[in-house]
Amino acid sequence: RKVVWYDAAGKETVIAEGIAGNDLAVDRRGNVFVTDMTGRKVWLIPPGDEPRVAAEGFRPNGVTIALD
Repeated sequence: RKVVWYDAAGKETVIAEGIAGNDLAVDRRGNVFVTDMTGRKVWLIPPGDEPRVAAEGFRPNGVTIALD
């Protein structure tokens, strides 16, 4: 129930806790989007900021980033 980030040297940093993540995608700005099927939410974790709900009310299963 945590989301971690690994740097190029393999150092682990916890960027969110309490999220039952299933899938994730990272955009070019470093924003991390995580699906939480149990909680029925999609989380946004901006670099250096607190996680926040990006969408909710459905069972997200998969996430992708569109170029537009």
